[in-house]
Amino acid sequence: MEAGSLTRGEGSGEFRLERDVDISNAEPIRRHLQDALSQSHELTLDVAGVTFMDSQGLQMLLRLGKQAVEERKIVRLVNVPDQVRRLLDIAVPEGIPGVEASDPGKT
Repeated sequence: MEAGSLTRGEGSGEFRLERDVDISNAEPIRRHLQDALSQSHELTLDVAGVTFMDSQGLQMLLRLGKQAVEERKIVRLVNVPDQVRRLLDIAVPEGIPGVEASDPGKT
């Protein structure tokens, strides 16, 4: 995983994701977040610093959402930047089950 792309937030189950989320780092980030989700009631992921997300980043979110549904939990994406919002709107216009996304400033 690229150094600094995923950092733990202040609370339990809170993380900040920054820079690119792509084929080079999506898998180790996903594994880390899935472990964290297993150990918390919900996962909050601040994605304000994400500058690019490819299909592997999207796949990561889909898999996290599937886990959240299976475990009756929720993954919250907060401060979703425009480029990530566009990817989600185009690829999964109906949304990702188990994942809630909010725009910047609307947490």
